[in-house]
Formats: sequence, structure tokens, C-alpha cells
Amino acid sequence: MLLPGVEVLFAFLLTVPFTERFHQVTTTQRVTYFVAFLAAALSAVMLVSPSVYHRVRWREADKEHMLRTANAFALIGIAFLAVATGASVYLVSDVLFSQTPAAIFTAVIAGVMVCSWYILPLWARTEQKGSRIAPSDPPPPPRPARRAPVRGRDA
Repeated sequence: MLLPGVEVLFAFLLTVPFTERFHQVTTTQRVTYFVAFLAAALSAVMLVSPSVYHRVRWREADKEHMLRTANAFALIGIAFLAVATGASVYLVSDVLFSQTPAAIFTAVIAGVMVCSWYILPLWARTEQKGSRIAPSDPPPPPRPARRAPVRGRDA
């Protein structure tokens, strides 16, 4: 459910330049705002792309390629979301405090995003690599169905 969050961030960023105080921001804050704005827009585009790609390629017999492409779109969209989130945290923190606390807050948020969004899943993948079935491997044979014993009969 990333898309609703990206849409809310993008909507918030759309309103910022129309506030009374926006003309008071520094050049660094203005550039940071624009980076956040563009990254949020690109994140929304990339996170919607798997649905559009699927609709355009409907009923084609290349599901594996479609899934890999959709996954790539989603991962790129998440990367843009990380940039938008980091830039937004920096901008708000810089307006509220100053550049040094803003840089610290942004670094902490970026570290949490990188760890939870990328490092942890990649670590889990390497830990479970021996137990997972590769896409090219045939599926395991189905288990035989177990019948429930019938009352009154010998099994």
C-alpha cells in the first residue's frame, strides 16, 4: 500500500509553494523542496507503472517477464519514495531548526529506510537461499490426499 502514502506526500508538496511563507525559504530549501517534489512525482509514476504495464500486456503469455518488469518498476518507485521522504524530512527540519539538526534527522531516517527496505530483505534472502525453490525448478509433487476415517467401517 505504498501508493496512497506517495499520493499524500505529493499532495502536500503540491501545496507548499502556494503558502505565504514559501517566498521566505532559502535557495537550499527551495532546491530541496523541488527534489522532494520531483522524486514524489516519479515515485507515483513508477508505483502505478506495474498496473499500466499489466493492462497493456494483458493476455500475453509472458508472465515471468511481466512480473520481473513490475518488480523493477516497484523497486525504482520505492527508491524515489526514499529520496522524496528524505528531502521532505530535511526541508521541514531545516525550516523548524537549522541545517545541522536537519542533516542528522535526515541521515537517521535514510538509515532506517535503507536498513528496513533493502538490507533486511536482502539479508533474509541470503539466509533462506538454500530453502527456497528457484523459479526454474519444477514444483514439488503434490501430497496425496488424506481421507478422513468413516465411522462404522474398518479402515
